[in-house]
Amino acid sequence: MVSIKSLLKKYGITPKKSLGQNFLAEGPTMAKIVDSLHVQQDDTVLEIGCGMGVMTALLASKCKQVVAVDADREAIGIAREEFGDCRNIEWTQGDILKTDISSFAQHGKILVIGNIPYNISSPIFFHLLGYRAHIKRAVLMIQKEVAQRIVAKPGGKDYGALSIMLQSYAKCEKLFNVAATNFVPQPKVMSSVINLDFTDSPKNDIPGLREVVQAAFQKRRKTIKNALGRFDGIEKILAGFGIDPKRRPETLSVQEFQDLAQKIS
Repeated sequence: MVSIKSLLKKYGITPKKSLGQNFLAEGPTMAKIVDSLHVQQDDTVLEIGCGMGVMTALLASKCKQVVAVDADREAIGIAREEFGDCRNIEWTQGDILKTDISSFAQHGKILVIGNIPYNISSPIFFHLLGYRAHIKRAVLMIQKEVAQRIVAKPGGKDYGALSIMLQSYAKCEKLFNVAATNFVPQPKVMSSVINLDFTDSPKNDIPGLREVVQAAFQKRRKTIKNALGRFDGIEKILAGFGIDPKRRPETLSVQEFQDLAQKIS
């Protein structure tokens, strides 16, 4: 298998800080991530941040089609040059946040995989949520601290808006950590791979959920009554669900936030 390090040397490439590039360079780790996606031969896979295409080629050997998206024109050019003989790869240079994911799911739900730039991880998660009806499952590598927030349970410091929003629409699971030594250049933080399963996701958005959750966590030290004070009749609504108005927002369960949002809306 062609290596990332050999391609960087061959083409004289320097990873771009402006794009948050930390190339995953270890083959066994790539294989472990791909295996975690449980790809079938008839699957279409969207890869976010394909870089120079090494993991993309591995994916292509296991599925019907890979749609490989990256913002870096230079990296996509190298990928086409090196792996152009893989006829089931569609190389796309562009911004994933401006990409219509539904256009890749015309023959059924797709799988998503990617090494997500740390600086835009939250916007990518919300973008995926918007297209969840077209996605079966996503396996993504992100900063360890963000992964801990996503899977966090009520009561801890990691539990917050991102936890509630993602857990409301997906089954969230942290799979394993990835040490900085797996990357070129090495990031200053540990990474983690997470699995988001959208199989049983509600088809419709939960009315008002994002607005309520964002209001609740704008100032974490407030009580839930004060945090949601701008909503009419909040004291009565809290009482209706048996929620003590003096509780902190981080102690409320995902279901309690969903109930509040639907009542408030």
